Order: sequence, then C-alpha cells, then structure tokens
Amino acid sequence: MRLRPLTRLRLAFLALGAVLLTPLGFLFLAIEGRVEAQRRLRHEVVAERIFDELERELTAVLAAESARPSSAYDEPTRSEAWAPFVVGYFKIGAAGVELLARSQLDSERTARLVGALGALSEPPRGSTLGQVRPAEERSPAPARTFAAKSSPDVLQKLNRSQEDPVRRKVTGATSKARRVDPLMGF
Repeated sequence: MRLRPLTRLRLAFLALGAVLLTPLGFLFLAIEGRVEAQRRLRHEVVAERIFDELERELTAVLAAESARPSSAYDEPTRSEAWAPFVVGYFKIGAAGVELLARSQLDSERTARLVGALGALSEPPRGSTLGQVRPAEERSPAPARTFAAKSSPDVLQKLNRSQEDPVRRKVTGATSKARRVDPLMGF
C-alpha cells in the first residue's frame, strides 16, 4: 500500500509532535511533583513556626504564673489582661470550684471553662467539694470566623523577633507605672 506524499507528511508531523510532546508531558509531571513537594514543605515550615511560637508563649505564661504568689489568686483580676488563649482562672475551696472574674466572662467562655473543669467539678460521693456554680444567663457571643491566610502572611505575622525588644521595653515601662493586675503584661 502506497501512501500519498501529503499523507506521509502529515504522519511525519504527527510522529514528530508525539516525539516532542512526550518529554514535555514527563517534564510537566516532574514540575507538578516538585511544586507539590514545595507546597508541603512550606506547610511544614509554617506548622513548625506556629508550634515554636506557641511553645514560647506558653513558656512565658507558665513562667509568669509560677512566679506569681498564691495570694495573687485571691486578688481581683481583669479578663482583658489574660493571655488570649487562657479560658479562665479557677480555685478550689471549701465551697467548690470557684471561677475567678466570673462576672467578666460571657456565657460561652464560662461554659468552655466549666466543660474544661468537668473532672474537677464532679464531687466525690457524699461531698459538696468541686461543684461549679451555675452561670448567669446571657446572650451568647457571636461566633468569630477567620479568613484563611496564605503561608507568607502567617510567617510574616509570626516573625516577631524584631518587635520583641520594643514590646519588652513598652511593657516594662507600663508595668512599672501601674501595678493594678499581675496579669497585665499579657
């Protein structure tokens, strides 16, 4: 079977196209794999930075809390001065579990704190110790939604090494000026 010259030319161009497009397809797959690996690496870096920052903040809070005398928990405190991740403070006394600054907390936060204290709030049989007092009825706080941020935005927000000395100077000067609340620096 003899092919016409134009058909042979078309087949030659098809074969040449297949020969050229096949390596291009393999190159595309390799690039796609590398982009995905970079995306995973970026997520891992952000996760590690978040973990490190959380660990640093928690260490600072724990150091400040361990430095506080136990009598400081009997003093009134303001919930605005608490660290953002602190749900609340409580103490266990003869009357049961007492939530500190309860009047300043909204009902949702009080419910979270009571839920976190579930094991402590269950009294042993025949005992009144450990009962959490009921919360006042309030309208629930509006649910907060946060927009998703890209990895560079998150890394930029976490990069606070430049502002730490400034923040230390400012909090040091303000804490000397007013010693109202032992948790004021948070």
